Amino acid sequence: MNKLTEIIGIATISTGLIFAPGCIKKETQEEKTKTTLPQVELKESETIECTVVKIETFDVDYDVMHEKRNYRKYSGNKKMTYLTVKDHEGTKQLIYPWGVGFKQGIANITYRPVKKNIISKCKLVNTTHNLNGICHDNGSTLFTDGIIMLEEGIEYKL
Repeated sequence: MNKLTEIIGIATISTGLIFAPGCIKKETQEEKTKTTLPQVELKESETIECTVVKIETFDVDYDVMHEKRNYRKYSGNKKMTYLTVKDHEGTKQLIYPWGVGFKQGIANITYRPVKKNIISKCKLVNTTHNLNGICHDNGSTLFTDGIIMLEEGIEYKL
């Protein structure tokens, strides 16, 4: 019995030391309110004169949780467009995140190149539509050379 009492005593003291107030890092108010916004690695904007050669629409499903709204989950779907364009450097595939309604032809397009040519679907929606939430998209990604960040980022030459 003495050995058992000694073991219990050591375990109790060890537990007390582990959970002592000085050993636990307390979150400051600043850390509690700090929100980490999703970052999309975009380069500086570029404007190119190019020919729109192919237009494809697609839907992006997303799940976003808002810290400021008690982590309530918002799900939705955004209609977007892939534009395949050709310029003097070659072919690029760009995403227009505000819907549809394009035609083939010569245009000036202002876009932001995406580093590594890959972007999370949720981060794309979060960045372009200012949802400012925490993404939950299970790693679903899109391949693109860039994002047309402005709704008026395409100017056709007639």
